[in-house]
Amino acid sequence: MRYLKRQSTNKRLLNGKGLIYTQYETIEAQSTGAFLVPKGTQVQRPTSPIEGQLRFNTTLRQLEVYESLGGGAPVWKQFRLSEPQNIVVQNLSNGDDTEVNFGILNDGFGSGLGYPTASENVLVMVENVLQIPNTNYTLTQNPCDVNSNIISAVANYNSTGVGAYVSSNAALIDWQSKGYHVGQTVVVTGSATNNGTKTVTAVTPTHLSVNTLLNTEANNGGGNTFNMDGKSSVTGLSYPSGQYITFGTAVPTGKPVTVLHNFDK
Repeated sequence: MRYLKRQSTNKRLLNGKGLIYTQYETIEAQSTGAFLVPKGTQVQRPTSPIEGQLRFNTTLRQLEVYESLGGGAPVWKQFRLSEPQNIVVQNLSNGDDTEVNFGILNDGFGSGLGYPTASENVLVMVENVLQIPNTNYTLTQNPCDVNSNIISAVANYNSTGVGAYVSSNAALIDWQSKGYHVGQTVVVTGSATNNGTKTVTAVTPTHLSVNTLLNTEANNGGGNTFNMDGKSSVTGLSYPSGQYITFGTAVPTGKPVTVLHNFDK
């Protein structure tokens, strides 16, 4: 009679503890200790990851798994923390009948993990009146900051007596979704003949009208790179990098904007 030892990583004892591969094609870790998974920095992630891979991210100090989200392409996703997280409450200044961008939203976790990922993950109130996501407001990253060579200039837009900066591709540059708004100051550089400080008079996804005539400048992907630096009407300064609440219309003067987020963490 042959003596058969089950398949195990323990090479010495029949019933010794180790990783056991059973006849049911399952793997059992028979130990009272702990299982140490592969670990490394975010930069050290596998260059060709495979769905189902698990590791400990020493940069984020969290376990992460490579998996698909909602049927989309797979990404490295951090495990949810078991500890309860506090809701972030922020007062984002008062309206002035001009400004539509309010931020920056705080990162509740640090290291970029706490930013809300969708408008529905933020409760927004204007003077205690709850706003409807994607109807009253959206989320915008780095508003009113565009650098592109697909911008051109029209001297007299629709014979209105003012010029306009034109996006040749609204899928790449949408003036409205980037938070540009009427009454805002925009500093333009990089143009051949249309640099300077302008005031926005009208906004569509493709056209940013300003208060002065411009020189016609065709520039659809092969010419100068325009830098369109929109200023906050509240601070008079450029918007620091980060996530903002962008309203569809200006918030009335004196109305406070308050947000609550971190519900999705």
